[in-house]
Amino acid sequence: MIVHKLLPKTGKEYSEFPKEYMYSLFCFDGELQIKNKKYRICFLFDNGYQRTIMLDTLLTHEQNHPKDLEVIKKVVLHNAQGKHIPVYSVNNERLNLVKAYCSISR
Repeated sequence: MIVHKLLPKTGKEYSEFPKEYMYSLFCFDGELQIKNKKYRICFLFDNGYQRTIMLDTLLTHEQNHPKDLEVIKKVVLHNAQGKHIPVYSVNNERLNLVKAYCSISR
């Protein structure tokens, strides 16, 4: 993925997506499709985490994401305070990018 300050000259098959910056990273709107149901979510883009999407457990609980998804991998991360953060990798049907603005609370 290439991020430009200005949209470069490209063919009509490409378009710019609205984005919002949080510090040096950008966010974009999208929706996960799980078991034919769509979950709208604002993604913080970080290409440094194993080409996966990390979802906040509070958000997934709030949106009632299914809890019976097949776990592919489980790792435990540690934050600056040494707190253990379990991270589960699950199979997901689809990620759709959506042309809308996120509302990010900072």
